[in-house]
Amino acid sequence: MRFLIATALMALFLPATGYCAKWEVPGNVTVRDATKMASYLETIDFSYTPLQPVAFAKIKLCIAENISNNSVTLQDSSNSFVGPATGKYYQNTQSQTIQGGGIFKYLDEESSVLIATGTADGGSISLGLIHYIVKFDLKAMTNTTDVTLKFSNITRAQQSTGNATNDGFNSVGMWRGAGAQQIYTSLELIAGKIKLCLN
Repeated sequence: MRFLIATALMALFLPATGYCAKWEVPGNVTVRDATKMASYLETIDFSYTPLQPVAFAKIKLCIAENISNNSVTLQDSSNSFVGPATGKYYQNTQSQTIQGGGIFKYLDEESSVLIATGTADGGSISLGLIHYIVKFDLKAMTNTTDVTLKFSNITRAQQSTGNATNDGFNSVGMWRGAGAQQIYTSLELIAGKIKLCLN
């Protein structure tokens, strides 16, 4: 009976953690190899062919409405300690703020191309104990037939790392448990909102 209960609990919780089920990497993802032992998320391409041509002005508007570049506060408690005399735990929370700013890094009206930069909720793994913030660039352009929506410079940070030092934003690993699937889902949601706005 205990075995059946344990099996049911595993089936309920493990898929949500991102640790056990192997993620089938979508075809619109490119990966770069940093070493022979690890690979990292490079770009995610949500480009598509709309039913009718999209004006560049509309792309700018939809991106401005759906991307933000807010300041991000990251925390850890790595300087916490137990007092040798009292045995009492002293929690010292440290925080660092990554400043935000405007979303448009590059804008060329003549070529109908822009690069936006933003931050977003990167989702959670490990039963919600690890929560990510994602930073990214988005290249958007339009021509008579296609709309380009391509994410790059994708990095993520844990909002709080507990007793471990929070080393800020880093590349997104593609190995099991690194959170790439959650990052993909977050950026897919943003791309979906932009596409909906453009239609």
